Amino acid sequence: MMIEKRLHAVDREVAGCLGRFTSQRVGASGGQKETGSSHFSPRIWVSAHCRRLAVQSSLHMKTIALYDVDSRIPNLALMKLSAWHKRHEHRVSKLIRGVHSVAADTHFAAVVFQRGPSERKVAALRDLYGDDIRFGGSGYNVRVKLPREVEAQFPDYGLYEHTDYAIGFLTRGCNGACIFTRRRMKTGFGSNRVDALTPPLM
Repeated sequence: MMIEKRLHAVDREVAGCLGRFTSQRVGASGGQKETGSSHFSPRIWVSAHCRRLAVQSSLHMKTIALYDVDSRIPNLALMKLSAWHKRHEHRVSKLIRGVHSVAADTHFAAVVFQRGPSERKVAALRDLYGDDIRFGGSGYNVRVKLPREVEAQFPDYGLYEHTDYAIGFLTRGCNGACIFTRRRMKTGFGSNRVDALTPPLM
């Protein structure tokens, strides 16, 4: 609705500019004179027309909503998803931490912990969107992974307005068998260098 209002506003500006350009002629036999184009500015008209095209194209831009269910630090997967979609000229909403409806073409939610508050948020988001939301993360399903081309993205730290430190992995895998973590199930046994597991995309 906001985009449509902007489109109508630019349309009025273009029409007004053209109206000033149109000469108003009155018959020469009655002593009338011609008035008109002194207030017309081609630069203003071109600027308004270009804004109209930009607003019109945004009507068809894909919108992405990203939910952080329970992360205590910036979520790496969400930042990579944000970077990939922005690279493809999609509109990414501000990060969402609560449970409320956001108009978007695609919804993603990242879940880190498998515990009561997180599970209740997942259930609430499922009630809100049904099958129109995609969940991932260790707290939801350790077998759900980012596509290779998304995993290779440099994180969009602007999603969290984060500037304190970088986040990433030097190794993947786990040599321990701790009962309080699912990391071994998610990344496998042993310790492997990340660059050996995921070579850079050409």
